[in-house]
Amino acid sequence: MKKSGSTLIELLIYMVVVLLFFSIILPNSRIWMERGISISEVNRVKNSIRYARFLSFLKDGKVEVRVFPKDVKIVSNREIIKKSSLNFVRIVGSRYLAFSKGVPYVSGALRFFLGTSFIAEIRVTPVVGKINLAWKW
Repeated sequence: MKKSGSTLIELLIYMVVVLLFFSIILPNSRIWMERGISISEVNRVKNSIRYARFLSFLKDGKVEVRVFPKDVKIVSNREIIKKSSLNFVRIVGSRYLAFSKGVPYVSGALRFFLGTSFIAEIRVTPVVGKINLAWKW
């Protein structure tokens, strides 16, 4: 008579293999998720700067990008046009960028950190207004 099924030792071996698999995968997945979210936040700030530059063409006036610890605001004539929140990245550098007719009259660089590690830099060049994003991973 043939018995189908597993012994207790086989089940324990399966459980150990599965637990080892999850102990390796789960910590790395948290790091991957944080990295993905921080990439999207850096790109959101870059797109906000591009949008402000574009609006300065359209409105034929001054458009400012104000960077705060938890959000980024696009302001024109003391009116908030767009607001984006930041949750994971920490920003160091120019907290204020401004454009007039597509040309930056206040330019600078923003450096992004995830925890203590430096991940990216957005630099707005004076006169030309080119927006450069450099990843440091």
